[in-house]
Amino acid sequence: MSTFNITRFGQALKCQFIVSRKDWYRVFAIYIIVLSFVNIFITRKAAFNGLSYDDALQKFGEATMASNYSMLLQSVVVFDVIFFCLAMLFGACLLFWHLKKTPQRSAYFLWPVSNLEKYIVCLVHNVLLVAVGTILSILIADAIRVLVDVMDGRVMMWSVSLVAEIFNVEKNLSLFLFSLFTVCLYIQSLFILGGSLFRKQHIILTSVSVMLYFVVLFKVVEWVVVWFGMEDKSISIVNNGEVTNALLYWSFIIGCWALVVIHYWLSYKFFTRMQVINNKWLNV
Repeated sequence: MSTFNITRFGQALKCQFIVSRKDWYRVFAIYIIVLSFVNIFITRKAAFNGLSYDDALQKFGEATMASNYSMLLQSVVVFDVIFFCLAMLFGACLLFWHLKKTPQRSAYFLWPVSNLEKYIVCLVHNVLLVAVGTILSILIADAIRVLVDVMDGRVMMWSVSLVAEIFNVEKNLSLFLFSLFTVCLYIQSLFILGGSLFRKQHIILTSVSVMLYFVVLFKVVEWVVVWFGMEDKSISIVNNGEVTNALLYWSFIIGCWALVVIHYWLSYKFFTRMQVINNKWLNV
């Protein structure tokens, strides 16, 4: 059997989605309900100088209320961004959630598909599908909030249009997005690795392991700074959207991407060594 065949991969991707589609529908339905409730709650709990929305509208006028409501919706955007990040980490932890039980693993390993194709199928579902589904859930929840606002006589304003204002990235958008994407991808790769290693309690064990990892990492960095006597020196890599130390910046970026590749490679190796009957906690 060849390592990768596009036709076989497409059939496996379709088959796994058909098998798990009800679970995905349920997850994204919960996302929409939670996002809609929080979005509406945030906009409804606010008091404008102690006045209700209607009273404030009569007192300050539409222009002022539109500006104030725009600031209020920034809180909605912040929550949506945080929710998206958590959803991506949630999907990474559950990379092999469908292989939790022995009968599921036994049936899955009998598929006439190579290990690489199976692994990429899992990545597509738990990374790309989660990303697309979460974004659609955010847009649907925002549409529901707008509909409620219109029915309630409030100003019609989409919160997703305020993302750029939240991050204030007009100076160097490409640098900001690239740096943010690199850091997020690195953190997600850690959760991918944890989701591949632990067979039970994926979320709890992976989250605890990642937090311990960063605690140790920060302690090591702190020790290095003290050891080399750099605690009194100001080291700036990025300032006002511009790279001030190209060597440190690109060393950091290349290091993150190298570790991402290593984490994914280890994750794939853990998957290829998965047995029908595993250790109670680990994939061994």
